[in-house]
Amino acid sequence: VPGHGAVSGWPAALADQRRYLETLAADIRTLVTSGKSIRAAADTAAAAERSRWQLFDDFHARNATAAFSEIEWE
Repeated sequence: VPGHGAVSGWPAALADQRRYLETLAADIRTLVTSGKSIRAAADTAAAAERSRWQLFDDFHARNATAAFSEIEWE
């Protein structure tokens, strides 16, 4: 997107986001299967990704709770 940094190679530019989302989904599925709460999902799912995302603390809890809400009905 013009004005948002250097042009990145495609599809490599999406590798970090894909890893985060796949990790989040896998962790949420494990939590749901083991009967953990949505709060536990926000606190622990994809925690290993925290150091890789500058705005992790601003957006992760919402991502985790939305994912939990969807995955618990799979």
